[in-house]
Amino acid sequence: MATNPPNRQAPTLEKPIIDRLLDSDPSIRWQGMQDLISAPADQVAVERARVTTEGMGAQLLALQRADGRWLNTHAFEAFAPNSGCSLRLAHALLG
Repeated sequence: MATNPPNRQAPTLEKPIIDRLLDSDPSIRWQGMQDLISAPADQVAVERARVTTEGMGAQLLALQRADGRWLNTHAFEAFAPNSGCSLRLAHALLG
């Protein structure tokens, strides 16, 4: 017996939701500018550059060690000694 999938349309974003995204952290704002309102590339680039100096992106980068690594791998191994794939992924991503 054949069934027909429901006819679904992509949701449309309401203006207040877009406004909230654009009024948020630079790490979110640049993506909204690029993907939701198709802002010019130069404006998106300026906003994206702010991620390293403001908001959540700056907070995350402040956690990076002076040698460019993100955490002490020995401490991570002690914390998650049997994490298998997760541990290999963490090593690849975090140095």
